[in-house]
Amino acid sequence: LTVVYNGGEVTEYEVLQTALAGKPILLIQGSGRTADKLAADQTFLTGHPNVTVCQKTPESMREALIRLGAIIPTT
Repeated sequence: LTVVYNGGEVTEYEVLQTALAGKPILLIQGSGRTADKLAADQTFLTGHPNVTVCQKTPESMREALIRLGAIIPTT
Protein backbone atom coordinates (compact mmCIF):
# COMPACT_ATOMS: atom_id res chain seq x y z
CA LEU A 1 0.00 0.00 0.00
CA THR A 2 1.33 3.40 -1.00
CA VAL A 3 0.01 6.28 1.12
CA VAL A 4 0.31 9.68 -0.54
CA TYR A 5 0.30 12.73 1.75
CA ASN A 6 1.28 15.92 -0.11
CA GLY A 7 4.24 15.14 -2.40
CA GLY A 8 6.01 16.66 -5.39
CA GLU A 9 7.24 15.64 -8.83
CA VAL A 10 9.01 12.48 -7.69
CA THR A 11 5.94 11.42 -5.73
CA GLU A 12 3.74 11.94 -8.77
CA TYR A 13 6.03 9.76 -10.90
CA GLU A 14 6.07 7.02 -8.25
CA VAL A 15 2.29 7.13 -7.84
CA LEU A 16 1.74 6.86 -11.60
CA GLN A 17 4.08 3.85 -11.81
CA THR A 18 2.42 2.21 -8.81
CA ALA A 19 -1.04 2.83 -10.27
CA LEU A 20 -0.01 1.29 -13.59
CA ALA A 21 1.26 -1.76 -11.71
CA GLY A 22 -2.18 -2.16 -10.12
CA LYS A 23 -0.89 -1.84 -6.56
CA PRO A 24 -3.11 -0.16 -3.94
CA ILE A 25 -2.72 3.57 -3.36
CA LEU A 26 -4.35 5.79 -0.76
CA LEU A 27 -4.44 9.50 -1.61
CA ILE A 28 -4.97 11.82 1.36
CA GLN A 29 -7.11 14.62 -0.07
CA GLY A 30 -6.48 17.94 1.62
CA SER A 31 -2.81 17.23 2.34
CA GLY A 32 -1.61 19.31 -0.60
CA ARG A 33 0.22 19.19 -3.90
CA THR A 34 0.39 15.80 -5.64
CA ALA A 35 -2.11 14.07 -3.38
CA ASP A 36 -4.71 16.79 -4.01
CA LYS A 37 -3.97 17.02 -7.73
CA LEU A 38 -4.47 13.29 -8.29
CA ALA A 39 -7.43 13.04 -5.90
CA ALA A 40 -9.23 15.65 -8.01
CA ASP A 41 -8.34 14.01 -11.35
CA GLN A 42 -11.44 11.99 -12.27
CA THR A 43 -9.80 10.57 -15.40
CA PHE A 44 -6.91 9.23 -13.30
CA LEU A 45 -9.24 7.79 -10.66
CA THR A 46 -11.55 6.17 -13.22
CA GLY A 47 -8.61 4.59 -15.00
CA HIS A 48 -7.07 3.23 -11.81
CA PRO A 49 -9.61 1.45 -9.59
CA ASN A 50 -6.76 0.50 -7.26
CA VAL A 51 -6.59 4.14 -6.07
CA THR A 52 -8.60 5.13 -3.00
CA VAL A 53 -9.16 8.72 -1.84
CA CYS A 54 -9.85 9.75 1.73
CA GLN A 55 -10.04 13.06 3.54
CA LYS A 56 -7.32 14.44 5.81
CA THR A 57 -9.09 13.51 9.02
CA PRO A 58 -8.18 10.71 11.42
CA GLU A 59 -11.62 9.13 10.96
CA SER A 60 -11.50 9.13 7.16
CA MET A 61 -7.93 7.83 7.04
CA ARG A 62 -8.73 5.09 9.56
CA GLU A 63 -11.83 3.98 7.62
CA ALA A 64 -9.88 3.86 4.36
CA LEU A 65 -7.02 1.89 5.92
CA ILE A 66 -9.49 -0.63 7.35
CA ARG A 67 -11.28 -0.91 4.00
CA LEU A 68 -7.93 -1.55 2.30
CA GLY A 69 -6.98 -4.18 4.87
CA ALA A 70 -3.98 -2.23 6.09
CA ILE A 71 -5.18 -2.12 9.69
CA ILE A 72 -7.53 -4.26 11.75
CA PRO A 73 -10.61 -2.57 13.19
CA THR A 74 -10.87 -2.40 16.95
CA THR A 75 -14.11 -2.77 18.84
